Amino acid sequence: WINDFGAVPESVQPLLSPNSKKSPLDIINPPRVSHGWLGMYTTQDPKSAFTKLSSRTQLMTMLKDLIDKYEGEDLNIIVCGHSLGAALAAVCAFDVAENFTSDIPVSAFLYCCPQVGNKAFRDRFESHPNLKAISIRNELDVVPRVPGYVLGYVDLGTMIEVDTRVSPYLKKTKNRGDYHNLQAVLHAVNGWHGEKGVFEPRIQRSLALVNKSSGLLKEEYEVP
Repeated sequence: WINDFGAVPESVQPLLSPNSKKSPLDIINPPRVSHGWLGMYTTQDPKSAFTKLSSRTQLMTMLKDLIDKYEGEDLNIIVCGHSLGAALAAVCAFDVAENFTSDIPVSAFLYCCPQVGNKAFRDRFESHPNLKAISIRNELDVVPRVPGYVLGYVDLGTMIEVDTRVSPYLKKTKNRGDYHNLQAVLHAVNGWHGEKGVFEPRIQRSLALVNKSSGLLKEEYEVP
């Protein structure tokens, strides 16, 4: 997905509701997101051996089926993702609130999410009363800080920043990939009590998960 960082921000016009009100600012500075994120979400693939439908079409079809199935119940829609998946989750959550429902609460949990769009997109995102986003990132992870403000991108959602270096269970590392590791970040969230707080896990969560795709756990825990 790193190839998408060089993409010029693209208008989210394909995702805007035809019934939405437009302001003069929408013409001067329309809501934009990365061309890569938008393309991944909306593009169909007629040559795919698995499905020719776009992610957007698949999602909306599934949501409609689920809402029909649980009609009359107290519903919430929650989307989450990590890294590229977090960027797509943000676009998806916006689309659901913009076009699918204004009544059902929609929440997006974005882990280590690269910046998705410009300020106009963030303003449009935040204009939906039923739509909220929480962005969780590691202090030393560079991914949530790109493509960057120079290209017009901004952060999205309420920010929760943790620091995996605080954990007494993890090795010291200078590997940038380790700072972006989902399981390490989830481990940090579990034990995080603020910058000045003592690291103390809140729930029982297997330490072995940290080494699912890394070797970050200290050797004394004997997890390969």
